[in-house]
Amino acid sequence: MAQVVGSPTTIGIFVAYLVAMLIIGFVFAGKIRDIRDYFIGGRKIGFWELNFTLIATTASAMTYVGVAGAAYTWGWPFLWETFWPATALVITTMVLGPRLYRIAKRHDLVTIVDYLDLRYERSKAVRGIASVIAIILTAVYLMGQYKAMAMTVQSLIGWDYFTALTIGAIILVVYSVLGGLYAVAVTDFVQLLIMILGVILLLPTVVSLAGGVETINNTLKAVNPWMVEMFAPVGPGSPPLLFSLFVVVALSLAAMPHVSHRHWMGRKYSYYRWLPLVAFLIYFAVHMSVKWWGLSGRALVAQGVLPEPQDPDMILPDMIIHVTHPVIAGILLAAVASAVMSTVDSLLLVASATVARDIYQMLIKPSATERSMVWISRITTLALGLVTYAIVISPPGLIMWLIWASLGICASTFVPLFFGGLFWRRPNRVTAIVTMIAGLAAAIFFGYTSKYLGWNYIVYPFTWSMIVGAVVYVVTALVTKAPPKEYLDQVMPQPAKAVKVTVKSQEEALREVALRVFAGKLV
Repeated sequence: MAQVVGSPTTIGIFVAYLVAMLIIGFVFAGKIRDIRDYFIGGRKIGFWELNFTLIATTASAMTYVGVAGAAYTWGWPFLWETFWPATALVITTMVLGPRLYRIAKRHDLVTIVDYLDLRYERSKAVRGIASVIAIILTAVYLMGQYKAMAMTVQSLIGWDYFTALTIGAIILVVYSVLGGLYAVAVTDFVQLLIMILGVILLLPTVVSLAGGVETINNTLKAVNPWMVEMFAPVGPGSPPLLFSLFVVVALSLAAMPHVSHRHWMGRKYSYYRWLPLVAFLIYFAVHMSVKWWGLSGRALVAQGVLPEPQDPDMILPDMIIHVTHPVIAGILLAAVASAVMSTVDSLLLVASATVARDIYQMLIKPSATERSMVWISRITTLALGLVTYAIVISPPGLIMWLIWASLGICASTFVPLFFGGLFWRRPNRVTAIVTMIAGLAAAIFFGYTSKYLGWNYIVYPFTWSMIVGAVVYVVTALVTKAPPKEYLDQVMPQPAKAVKVTVKSQEEALREVALRVFAGKLV
């Protein structure tokens, strides 16, 4: 099977871009004064940086590599998937973000586990179990990112998977150890801007190269008739599986630690007025464009224009090399790699913060200095990066599956705790402990048994574990005693007070508005 390999110019641009990202890491490493600088960027992130870092973190390898590979594999039915992560962005910026931001700022929280510990009655058991789950989520999600980096390097240089994975892992871990979250926010802004311009602006050229929309559809239909249908009989394009995946992905991605942790970073609460709309529109446009790259790639392969990729996840890097100028290809591939780098850095920072603060400082050594915690977090980043690298040496399946598995675990454990904890005053520490244990056990059970079912099951298997987690959460909250009202008033958003509005006051208000409009004074 032939392989697309980048030109020396493309490789040179790619390497130069990554070196620039590493330099940014070195520069910001010298500006880190304490754990807040390292883990949450010192709460200094502006609107566009926060917007772009939320989108880039949500996107990760799933959007730029995994989604193109999935569209290449499943065709039109997979276009529905565009709504899942885009909806997750709306949920996290409209529902979770504003509330988490105020609570985090009021109580000076640093990690997501800090919030869970605070909400569920300062329980060491809650902190310990939540820390373990956060590390598990990070490890599973990291596998997909490592593979995406390996696919990019493999397509570009032509190395074998092991060599590409090794070089990619070195770049990812070194970058993550250095700069902290503020460096990530800066590089996210650059790489997402490049991907917006590159993926969207080059899409007409890509579709035209494949013969246009009609030719693409005819080619896909010849490959498999249901690839041009709205829904597929089996797999992610079947209606029941689509709906169940939508629910799981939209809720869990919004609550994933590396995404929800971003709400600690913003400089102003007012950012949340426009974040949901802007994030949704940008993400939807990029996500849908990448899918059409995948569809066009399948047509080009079927037409014999492009060699069949060694792995479906390699279709986007292969196409970038094939259809763009070497300089543009180098920049786009570097931006893809940078997207992976930003997510890996976010994941490793969440995991290292969990070990350094939530386990070491809060459970083992309360007197730990901030300098020692930064170093412990860096050592944790290095260790977890190496362990995950060792696991992914044996190439896993589609990147999308790795991402979805991690989201399934989150849906079964953290989703009830976040949404229930912010909107319902009844749940307590027992609720949180039992829910996390039961949800994790259910996720492992349904995730393990699903491998015997392939894609021929009707409903996404982690839907059942999410239901288990939700039911356990509600039942344990109802049969146990709620936390004290005084405590909840401190750790939860205050419920809105009822306001009595009389008919007379409504009439007066309408009359006043009418007069102001007539006078031209309504602004």
